[in-house]
Amino acid sequence: ALAAVLAMIVLQNIRLLHTRLANMVDEKTQELQHLNRDLELRVLHEVEQSRQKDQIMFRQSRLASMGEMIGNIAHQWRQPLSEINAILMSMQVQKENNDLSDERFYAMLEECDIVLEHMSNTINDFQNFFKPSKSKSKFSLQEACKSVSFIIESSLKYNRIDFQMDMAEDSEVFGYPREFAQVILNILSNAKDILVERKVKNAYIKLSLARGDKFALIKVQDNGGGIHKDIIERIFEPYFTTKHASRGTGIGLYMSKIIIEANMQGYLNVRNTEEGALFTIKLSLDE
Repeated sequence: ALAAVLAMIVLQNIRLLHTRLANMVDEKTQELQHLNRDLELRVLHEVEQSRQKDQIMFRQSRLASMGEMIGNIAHQWRQPLSEINAILMSMQVQKENNDLSDERFYAMLEECDIVLEHMSNTINDFQNFFKPSKSKSKFSLQEACKSVSFIIESSLKYNRIDFQMDMAEDSEVFGYPREFAQVILNILSNAKDILVERKVKNAYIKLSLARGDKFALIKVQDNGGGIHKDIIERIFEPYFTTKHASRGTGIGLYMSKIIIEANMQGYLNVRNTEEGALFTIKLSLDE
């Protein structure tokens, strides 16, 4: 009888312990579920924050590009505006000397119209250049680089920078042509700023294109003295810049790296040479 009573007590204790353990498991399960929900919410929040941050950076990069575009348009327009001014001054002198015939008057007006049309086309070219590519496509690296040279060549001439292009070996790659062109423009613009800031004599920038069996290489070399060793590892970081706040956002090279490496599965790097900085872009020829 005593053994039966003890057995019942042990069984009751086991049941009680089982109930307690079950309750503890339920409590811990609920805690874990709450933790999981909190973690999911935190992850979603961080993802949203990161997405918003990327959108802000893209917008800032676009605004910086627009600012650069306005500066380049100013240089593009400098020469044609001088031409129009010269035509108008000539018309004024001839009018004052009573030497302006109707035929000459209309001929000079036609010259002004031609120059103004060229200026209008320049605006269209710049607008098309900065429109984002809607989708990936095959495009010529040579043509993309030539479009960049049109945008920046006048600015480089104005600052007395010798611009050399070696485009003998063309390649077609698969990606975003306008974004790629903006990467090249950003690198060239940074090189120009350094050369002007440091007042480099006999300043030059070389843009070259080479083709291998599987890859295309695009190189931008300048003689600006290179990037300081303390910051060269950081220049692709977001918001890192050595420029004054009014001149740089620090997102140009970061966005360039995103475009080349994340969006086009390529490679963008920089190193110093004896004369200056050398940027190298490597893109696959395999679609």
